[in-house]
Amino acid sequence: MTNFGSAYNAHVGIFSAPYSGVYVLMATIFIITWTQRSVSFGSQWEHCKIYVGGVGSRNYDTSAGSFVLYLTKGDVVAVQKRNLAEGVYGQYYSYFSGFLLSIVE
Repeated sequence: MTNFGSAYNAHVGIFSAPYSGVYVLMATIFIITWTQRSVSFGSQWEHCKIYVGGVGSRNYDTSAGSFVLYLTKGDVVAVQKRNLAEGVYGQYYSYFSGFLLSIVE
């Protein structure tokens, strides 16, 4: 794992854009649920959703998404789940990563 420039805060799960530019961000979510749920992914300006199934004979599922977002320096990005009553397996099973594709001045 790399975190050049310490732009990702692992304690709270927030990425702060060190430069204004185009970023490619990815998330894989493993969730425990009995119904279909969505996980919000994005900055304070743009929101994307990853839908996770978890219906049928099992109560867990995984889903992934990749997004291309324009971020201004200092914008924060996080993966958030709205329903706190259901669990997300973070350690080993869920991932959040990305990279700067192009600096825009």
